[in-house]
Amino acid sequence: MYMLHNNSTLTQSCETANSFLKLLGETPYLFQTFDDNSKRKDKSLTRQFYGSLDEHWDELLALNNKGAGIFVTVNVTDGNNRKAENITAVRALFIDCDNGLPDEFHLTPTMVIHSSKPDKGHAYWVLNEPSNDVDKFPQKQQQLIKHYGSDKSVHDRSRVMRLPGFLHIKGEPTLVTFQHIGKHYESMGEVTSALPKQPAKTTSSTHKPITHITPPTPATSPEFQALLASLLTAGEGERNNTLNRVAFEAGKLVQSGKITADVARQQLTSVALMIGLGEAEIDATLTSGLTAGINKQTNVNTNNKSKVNIVVDVVNAEKSHLSWDVYKGIPLYDGKHIDLRELRLDLCVKYEVDLNRDDFKDAVEVVAKRNSYNPVETYLTSLDTTTPTTGYIQQLSEMLGLETDIERVYLRKFLMASVARGLKHGCKFDNVVIFQGKQGVGKTTFFEVLFGEELFATAPNDGNERDILAVCHSHWCIEFGEWERFNTKREQSEIKNFITKQRDDMRLLHTDYNTERKRKFVIVGTTNKDQFLVDETGSRRYWVCRIRTPRIDMTWLAKHRDAIWGEAYNAYLADEPWWLDELNETLQHRHNQQFNESSSLDEAIVEWLAGRYTADGGVSFKPSMNGKLSTRYILTNVIGSKLSDGGLATKERDVKKALARLGFVSKQRRCNGVKGYYWEHPDISQLVAVSDETEALF
Repeated sequence: MYMLHNNSTLTQSCETANSFLKLLGETPYLFQTFDDNSKRKDKSLTRQFYGSLDEHWDELLALNNKGAGIFVTVNVTDGNNRKAENITAVRALFIDCDNGLPDEFHLTPTMVIHSSKPDKGHAYWVLNEPSNDVDKFPQKQQQLIKHYGSDKSVHDRSRVMRLPGFLHIKGEPTLVTFQHIGKHYESMGEVTSALPKQPAKTTSSTHKPITHITPPTPATSPEFQALLASLLTAGEGERNNTLNRVAFEAGKLVQSGKITADVARQQLTSVALMIGLGEAEIDATLTSGLTAGINKQTNVNTNNKSKVNIVVDVVNAEKSHLSWDVYKGIPLYDGKHIDLRELRLDLCVKYEVDLNRDDFKDAVEVVAKRNSYNPVETYLTSLDTTTPTTGYIQQLSEMLGLETDIERVYLRKFLMASVARGLKHGCKFDNVVIFQGKQGVGKTTFFEVLFGEELFATAPNDGNERDILAVCHSHWCIEFGEWERFNTKREQSEIKNFITKQRDDMRLLHTDYNTERKRKFVIVGTTNKDQFLVDETGSRRYWVCRIRTPRIDMTWLAKHRDAIWGEAYNAYLADEPWWLDELNETLQHRHNQQFNESSSLDEAIVEWLAGRYTADGGVSFKPSMNGKLSTRYILTNVIGSKLSDGGLATKERDVKKALARLGFVSKQRRCNGVKGYYWEHPDISQLVAVSDETEALF
C-alpha cells in the first residue's frame, strides 16, 4: 500500500501483475527496479530479481512502496543478467506511447497497458510461442515505432517495461493497469506485415466519458455514501487515485458487514464511469482496492498465544518492510537504518500489543536476514552495463600519474578484485594496493570518493583484532595508513597473515560465540615514504603505485566514478582475471626494488656488482659469476670477512636478507664440483648503474 500526500492510499495488485505475466509468457521473468524520482536517484532502489512473481512479490512491493518503479524484461533471458546477449527469445512486439495511444491499431493488440494517465500507455502484440529470431526484433520494433510515432528508443532486445499491478510514482502516483483485448500472434512477421503505409493517429484520451449511465442507487451506509460523494467530485488527474482509495475504504466497510461486496463494486463502477474512467481501469482498481480493504488487518490475534508468538506474528506482518544490510550487519526498515526502540514502540501502538524488547530484537534480526541487502551489489548492478564503458580506468591511471605499465595493471586488477570481493564474498585476493606519494596529494580521499563515504574506512592504529575486524567487515575498502610502520620481521609476518585470509573467525559485539565471516572487503595502504618495504621474500603481496600528480583531481573522479566501476564490473563479468600472471609478477619484483628499505650492506653489494668496489683481498665481480655466488663468497669479497671472524652467522644472515631485498634468488646447484645454494639475479643490469669501464661486461 502507498500513502499519498492527502493521506489516501493506493494498493498494488498481485493478481493484476500475475494476469499480465501469464498473458506475456511462462516463468521465469527478470524483474528490474529503479527509483521513480529522477531527481533523487536512490541507488538502493535499483535491484534485479529473477524467477516468478510469487517468489519476489514481497521484495517488489516493499521497493514500490519506497518509491521504486517496477519493471519486467519483456523478452526471455538466460538468467539474472540483462544484456543484449542474454536475450534468448522474443515474447512480444510492443510500443510505448507517451504522446497518447492511437485511435486505431493496424491489428488489435493482445493487451493495452495504462501506465499513467488514461491516454498514455503501451500496446503489446504477444506471440503464441517465444521466437528465437532475436536478431530480427530491433528491425520489427522500428517498423512499429515508425508507424505509430511511439518512443524511438524502445527497440533494444533487453528493454524493460512497467509491470501492471504496481504504482507509477513519477509525479502523481498511479496504479498501472492493463486490458486484455486481443489474440496472440504466430510470429513477428504476422504483426508487421499488416502495417499500412499511412501512420496511425493518436488521441488525447482513449477513455471518453460515457453519458448514458444508470445512476447508482442510494447507499444504505452513510460512510459509503460519503465515499461515493468524494469519488464523484474528484478532480482531473486525481480520479484513479481517488477510486483506489475509496475502494480500499469500501473494502473495510465490507469486512465490517456494513455493505456487501456486490453493492460496493456495482455502485463504485457506476460513479467511476460517470467521471470518465475506462472500464478496464475501473475493474483492475476496484479488484485491488476492495481486496486490500477486506483483508486489512490492523491488530494481531493474541488469543491463546505466548508472548513470543505474538512478537513473531507482528514482525512477520512487517516482513515486506524489513531487510538486512550485510555490510553494516543491521536491520533496515524500508531501506533505511532504524532505531529498534522506536520501531518497537511504533508497532506496539499500531498492533495494540506489548512486545518484549529482547524477543522483538531477535525476531527482527531473523526475519530481516531472510531479505539480504548488499549495497555493493545494488550499486554495481545499477550501473548501465548495456552501453560498454572503456578507457576510463586508463584515464584514471593518467590522472594519478601512473607512468609504468605494471602500475596500470595493478589499478585495473585491483578494481576488478574489489568488484569480486563485493559480489563473491570470500573469493581469493591476497594483495594490497599501496599508494606512495607526497603528503597532501589526496591518497586517502581518493579511496573515500572511489568506494563511497559509507563503504570506506581507515583501520584504527591501536585497536585490538576484534575492533579492527569489526571495522573491516562493515566496509568495502579498508585503508592502513603509514604502511612503513610494519617494519619488523614480526610485524611483516602478522600483516601478511592478515592480508592472505579469505574469512575470519570472529566474535561479534554483544555475543558470546565465534562466527565465521567471509571477507567482502579489500585492503589498501598509503605512505609518504620513498622506501618502506622490508619484506625479505620480495614483497610480492604489495602492489605499489607511485602517485606522481601534485594533487588528485577529486572532481573528475566523482564525475566518472560510475563509468570507472562500470568498466571494472564489465571486466569481472567477462571473467577477466584479477591476479598477476608470471610476466607481471616479474615486473612487480623489479618495480618493488625501488621501494625497498636499503642498508649500507645493500649499497656495498651493488657497488661490488657494478665493479666500483672490492674488499681488501677480494675478487672483482664478473657477470659470469651470476648464479655461482655463495653467501660466504660475497662475505669475503664485499665485507672482507674470513671464516675465523666472530659473528659469522649473523653476518651471513644479513647478507641473505640484503640479497633477497635486491632481487637475488637462492637455488641449489653444483658449481666447480661443489653442491650447495648459490645466488642468482634475473637481470643485474637492471639493478646496478654500470660504470663506463665495466659497461662492456654487461
